[in-house]
Amino acid sequence: METSSLKCLEGVKILITRPEEQNLLLSSKLRNLGATTVELPAITILSPQSTDRLDRSILRLLHYDWLIFTSVHGVRFFSQRLEALGEPLDKLKQVKVAAIGPATAAALKRLGKEPDYVPVQ
Repeated sequence: METSSLKCLEGVKILITRPEEQNLLLSSKLRNLGATTVELPAITILSPQSTDRLDRSILRLLHYDWLIFTSVHGVRFFSQRLEALGEPLDKLKQVKVAAIGPATAAALKRLGKEPDYVPVQ
């Protein structure tokens, strides 16, 4: 393949607003395609000041009809709280779980839970 055809974004400037820890890979891929990238994280992912409400919900997990994850960060934080509470990851296998998209679904699969629902995009 001709090198110039690989630079399909030559002359294009792209603003990346993803959280700082997520923008490196995307920025690198875009630069490889010839784009100029500007990284300006618009959000920061932080842990809540208190996990009391979440912890109570996790302990009552089997009382819910569905558990819906809207981000990879949510999956990561949820699994950290499960571990901190001494709850087994297998508990996820006992509830219906939805993932907002393929990256979130992949994060759940890494935990051993195949999502019951992922919307078609």
